[in-house]
Amino acid sequence: MRLMTAPVKIAVAGAGLIGKRHIEHVMAESSTQLVAVVDPSPVGRALAEKHGVPWHQDFAALVAKDKPDGVIFATPNQMHVIN
Repeated sequence: MRLMTAPVKIAVAGAGLIGKRHIEHVMAESSTQLVAVVDPSPVGRALAEKHGVPWHQDFAALVAKDKPDGVIFATPNQMHVIN
């Protein structure tokens, strides 16, 4: 017998080509749930709206509102550092 577990809550930071690909994979996997998109651009906001999840302009805004189980950083490497 397999126990049913809640999906892993994932946020994606970055709404570019790679971010969109990661979102597709999260959405396609039954064991994960997209819970937010983090990106300051209008594209990020539109992507969040498309998938019916909250949009945040930056990582600090995300963690102030929610605590996802994981975050995929699909941004340029120099953007990964939080000061």
